[in-house]
Amino acid sequence: MSKSGDTSPAPKRGRLIHVRLDAETHRRLRVATAERDATIQDWVATLIERALDRLQAPKDRKGRR
Repeated sequence: MSKSGDTSPAPKRGRLIHVRLDAETHRRLRVATAERDATIQDWVATLIERALDRLQAPKDRKGRR
């Protein structure tokens, strides 16, 4: 998902990661994504992108005055 909020799908070709979740967390994830008409792939990729953007943002602001 871009910063504008669109839910365009993640690229089909990219690096794969594997994440182990307990059964209850996986169930909650499936429900949350289904309620938002999203795939787990797209939802997780968006969360990672947003977290990385937040980590980068303070560094970007330090150099500006």
